[in-house]
Amino acid sequence: MKYTRGPITTSIMWNKPTVSAIRAWHNDMKFAIERSGYTAYLTGRSLTHIAVTNDVDIVYTGELKPDTLEQLLITSLVTGFRHKILVDARWQNVIETAEYKDNKLTILPTKFAFLNYYEQDNEMGYKVVNDFRLNPQYTAINENLVTSTFDAMGHRLKPHLQDYITKYGKFPSVLLTDYNKE
Repeated sequence: MKYTRGPITTSIMWNKPTVSAIRAWHNDMKFAIERSGYTAYLTGRSLTHIAVTNDVDIVYTGELKPDTLEQLLITSLVTGFRHKILVDARWQNVIETAEYKDNKLTILPTKFAFLNYYEQDNEMGYKVVNDFRLNPQYTAINENLVTSTFDAMGHRLKPHLQDYITKYGKFPSVLLTDYNKE
């Protein structure tokens, strides 16, 4: 097994995330998050259906500072590997990406950025390689960061997110500091 995201590569397989692993990761990340000036949220299935996910979805919000963000995303990934979990972190200009009201799902204007290069191969010979800088829907910020908007992505929402937003009227998220208190 080999996994590469941005400039980080590992050959150690991670475990399915658990609440205790997420909290331990966050405890190790607190200083880096505070120093960065970003606000950290736990989102996605790692919040709503932890039993069926393989990664931890983290969204950072705040002013986009490419050098600071790049270092925070790298630190998030490396710290996740130390805890044997895959941390899928990104930046968004807002936490809410969609809303549901009056029986209508609306995608809100949302910018996002993440570590560019992605490669994964496993022992079964399955390999995925993706350099997002080659996709016209993404813009390179630097060698390791790309950005886009949900508008450019064709208003793509995974079915489980559509279901959650329809049910609760908002994107699934919780401040990591609040998650760690529970």
